[in-house]
Amino acid sequence: MTLISILTLSKRAGLSAYVDEMLAVDSAIFMLSCIFSYLSIRAVRHRARRESVADILFLIGLVLMVVAAFVLAFELI
Repeated sequence: MTLISILTLSKRAGLSAYVDEMLAVDSAIFMLSCIFSYLSIRAVRHRARRESVADILFLIGLVLMVVAAFVLAFELI
């Protein structure tokens, strides 16, 4: 939420749009992670595989969020 509010205050439209797209993809990745985590709890079969997928998606989401924060903070674009 902090990044989104900073983006609205930013004057650079190109940077803001790029980081906004990254955060939108990041939200979808976190949602997929939540779905796989829920499915691993509820389902008996393939529990370990779904947990692994949820963990990997969560880590990808974290990395993407950090990259978006660095791009915004250091204006690498």
